[in-house]
Amino acid sequence: MTGQISIHTLILFAAALTFAYAAVSDVRDYRIPNSCNGVLAVLYAVHVWQAPGEIIVGAALIVTFAVFTVCMVFYSMKRLGGGDVKLIAVAALWAGPAYISDFIVVTALAGGVLSLVYITHFFVAPALGFDQGSTRGSHESPLTTKLPYGVAIAAGGLVTLLHLAQ
Repeated sequence: MTGQISIHTLILFAAALTFAYAAVSDVRDYRIPNSCNGVLAVLYAVHVWQAPGEIIVGAALIVTFAVFTVCMVFYSMKRLGGGDVKLIAVAALWAGPAYISDFIVVTALAGGVLSLVYITHFFVAPALGFDQGSTRGSHESPLTTKLPYGVAIAAGGLVTLLHLAQ
């Protein structure tokens, strides 16, 4: 297919844009719109239909259910938000058994980088005098501040989509 973009490539691109939008929304509002999860689920169905190779949907659903179950435990302990749980579940659907380990590793590493950025905000920036005009309350600390973990989940989702594009 020289010079033509396949429908499958367009689906992956649309999914990438949706992951990016979810990450931006989480940074901006600490909220991942349900529409992002819905769009990603619908795009997955079209991906299954248009994929150049065979996709074992049953195995992907088992992986998704397992990831969702584990994440619900973290949600019940107030360690993850509801939007994060839903986004991780739909990203796990895309990853399936073939790429779930890559998804988890990239998401964890991106979450670590995100945590370092937030720690830098609380400790390094004030020490260097970078946030003199900050309106933060004195009760905030890295342990009480929410992380927009949708950014890390989106990073894992984007790496999954790159694998699927090959």
